[in-house]
Amino acid sequence: MTLLILDYPGRRAKARLSDMGLEGHGFTCHYVLAGALPAAADTATYTARLDLPGDAEAVVALCATASLGTAIAAQLGAPGPPLPLVLVDPQASGAREIAAAYAEVLEQVTEGDPTLGANPIDVMALLGRGDVLLSAIEEDLSARARAVFLADGYDMAEAEEPIAEMLSMYQRWLTCLVAAHHHEPVAHGDVLQILSPRWPDDLSWLGVTAETTMRVDATPDQIARHPAAAAAAVDFLRSRKRTGVAP
Repeated sequence: MTLLILDYPGRRAKARLSDMGLEGHGFTCHYVLAGALPAAADTATYTARLDLPGDAEAVVALCATASLGTAIAAQLGAPGPPLPLVLVDPQASGAREIAAAYAEVLEQVTEGDPTLGANPIDVMALLGRGDVLLSAIEEDLSARARAVFLADGYDMAEAEEPIAEMLSMYQRWLTCLVAAHHHEPVAHGDVLQILSPRWPDDLSWLGVTAETTMRVDATPDQIARHPAAAAAAVDFLRSRKRTGVAP
């Protein structure tokens, strides 16, 4: 059984869906956000441009990728019912979350220098036009990164490659969040929620009703690594595998 996994697109100290070890249970896992990602500012366009295998039978999504996962499940299931969907601590990619992510990236790019980090972009003001926001962020971070390297005495010809690699990593993450923010309700099939103890049991923002909800005694940072989370996902997915396809 082939699964589409929407994991965190970047470096992350927290547990990832890859830590669930679903491959060890016989599933073939395709990590959707691990390769080249589209430069699109809304969910429908973003998911339509992803390189997705045609044999996928279910989708597993973490946190803010929930809206992307829901759209992919509907897209690949059409014209039939959407694919089964597992949502782990699903969260809306809200304006505050995106602003906080940009602030975190800005802190890292400028190495905490208050002068180089001055006059940040007003994410809230630009979020309504996601493409404009992403272009502004790309230009902003590029200029700040170059200022940092110059201040550190680097030759800019030598610095271009590491700057490009660093900015690509950050831009992938922020683009994913902005695309996930601009989503429209879509049809959904069977849905399993796996939630940490205090995580809200509310998918109204996504237009989804979970068939089953499982609480796991783990922090949000570690829920994807907890054996009970993996066990719940495996049981749900195996019970919904298509006839003739072995997990």
